[in-house]
Amino acid sequence: MAIMYPDIPYECTPASREKIMFNALKDLSEEYYVFHSFKIVSIDADVITASETDFVIFHPQKGILCIEAKAGKVKLEGNKWKYANGDEMSHGGPYRQAESGKWRLRDYIKDSGYGYLMNRCKLLHAVWFPSIDSEYISKVNLPTEADRKITLTADSFDNIEEEISAIFDIELPNKVETKLTA
Repeated sequence: MAIMYPDIPYECTPASREKIMFNALKDLSEEYYVFHSFKIVSIDADVITASETDFVIFHPQKGILCIEAKAGKVKLEGNKWKYANGDEMSHGGPYRQAESGKWRLRDYIKDSGYGYLMNRCKLLHAVWFPSIDSEYISKVNLPTEADRKITLTADSFDNIEEEISAIFDIELPNKVETKLTA
């Protein structure tokens, strides 16, 4: 069983399906640490910025994975991601939002004095559509910032550890491998 922070999911609307995802991620093996609703707040030149990543997963031999969750019948129209009600998603869509959360976390780690670890720890991002099956996603012409290999779906609940592990197995362009122990 994974180590969860917090122990129970934060309050969220049932439509977000984050509680269901939280419980699925809890079933990861004990080497995993899962952070739900991970927030980073910073102040620069008296301007406050805040970001939130739905799930951050850490594994000491695999690295860090930032996951953005988008529940409901989301759709891609042109190059714009939209919710079922037709509203356009902010942050340039879920993949850009997940990637942004990843870079914010990297910067936070660097600013905290542990930047040297980023040369020894994989940092990845993914999107989880818990209400959409993989067959639907396979028919979507994903935009350039997206890839099916970093996409989890409703089908992922059945084999979440295998799919998370497959994302961690993706080779990064800078060839970073996770080696955090001496």
